[in-house]
Amino acid sequence: MARVTSTGDRHPFWDNAKAVLVTLVVVGHALQPAAAAGVAVADVLYRWVYLFHMPAFVLVTGVLTAELTTRRAGRLVTGLLAPYVVFQVLQTAEVSLLRGSLAPLHLLEPRWTLWFLLAAVLWRLSAPLWTALQPSVAIGLAVVVCLLAGLGDGVGHVLALDDALGFLPFFVAGLVLRSSAWSGRLTTAPRTPVVLAGAVVLAAALVLAAVTRDAFTSSALQLGFATDDVGATAARGTALRAALLLAAAACVAAVLAVVPRRELTWTSVGRASLYVYLLHPLLLLPLRDGRWVAGGAVALATALGAVVLALVLASSPVRRVARPFVEPPLDRLLLARPGGRA
Repeated sequence: MARVTSTGDRHPFWDNAKAVLVTLVVVGHALQPAAAAGVAVADVLYRWVYLFHMPAFVLVTGVLTAELTTRRAGRLVTGLLAPYVVFQVLQTAEVSLLRGSLAPLHLLEPRWTLWFLLAAVLWRLSAPLWTALQPSVAIGLAVVVCLLAGLGDGVGHVLALDDALGFLPFFVAGLVLRSSAWSGRLTTAPRTPVVLAGAVVLAAALVLAAVTRDAFTSSALQLGFATDDVGATAARGTALRAALLLAAAACVAAVLAVVPRRELTWTSVGRASLYVYLLHPLLLLPLRDGRWVAGGAVALATALGAVVLALVLASSPVRRVARPFVEPPLDRLLLARPGGRA
C-alpha cells in the first residue's frame, strides 16, 4: 500500500484532499459577505463548509508533516514565514487602498486568512512533543488544550495562537494517523458502502447546518473562538466547542472517505494549494463589503465562480507570475545551512 513517507513522497489521494479543501476555502470566503448579510442559502453553505474544511485541512497538514530536521526547520522560515510577511504586507496595502486610509501593519497579528501559516509553523515545531506521547494521550491532551484556550477572552490572536490551539486536536490527529496503518489504508480505493456512508454524513451535516442556524453564531465555527466573543458562559462555550469538535471529526472522516484516490486532472490544485490559499484573498478583499449581495441565486453563482477561481490560481501561468511572492527565493539570504540534513 502507498504511504506517506519520510522523504515526502505521497499518494495522489492527499493532493486530491488538499485540492478539495483549498477549493472549499475559496468558496467559504466568497460566500462570507452574503452569509453575513443573512442570505439563507449562503449562510447554510457557509456554515456547512466551515464545519469541516479547515479541520480536515489541518489534519492533512499533520499527516504530511515529516520529522523535524535542520533543513525542514529552514523550510518553515522560507516556505511559510517569508510568504506570510509578504502577504501580510500585501493584504495591509490592499486594505489601505480600499479604505482610503493607511491600515496598521501588525506582523505578529495575522490578517484574515494568514493565520494558517503562523499556526502551521507552531504546529510543526511542536510535532516532536506530540509524537513522543502515546497517541491517545496526545489527542486527549490536545483536546484539553483546545478547550481551555477558548475560556473567557481566550489567548489572543498574536502569532495566531488562538487558532493554532483551537485546531490543534486535528493536527495531532493527523500526526497520529500518519504513523498508523490507517495512513496506508486511506490511499486504497474504499468500498462503495464506505463512500456512501461518507456522502450521507456530509449530507446530514448540511441539514445540521440549516437547522442550527439560529442556535449559535457562525464565528464559533472558527475553532479559535473565545467564549466571551460568542456571548457564551464558560460552560456553554466549552460545550459548544466540544460539540463542534465532535461534529467536525465526523465530517473529516466523511471527507476522507469520499475523496478520490487516483490521479485526476485537478489533482494539481492540491499540489499548488499554497498558491490558491495565498492569492485568493487579494481578489476577494474588494468583495468583503457585501455590496454585490443580491440573493440566493447570486450567492450560488459566486460559489461556482470561487471553484473556477481556485482552478485558475493553481494554473501554471499564475504560478509562474506569483512564484517570487509565494515562494520567495530567500534560502541563501536567510538560512545558515541551506544544504543541511534532509
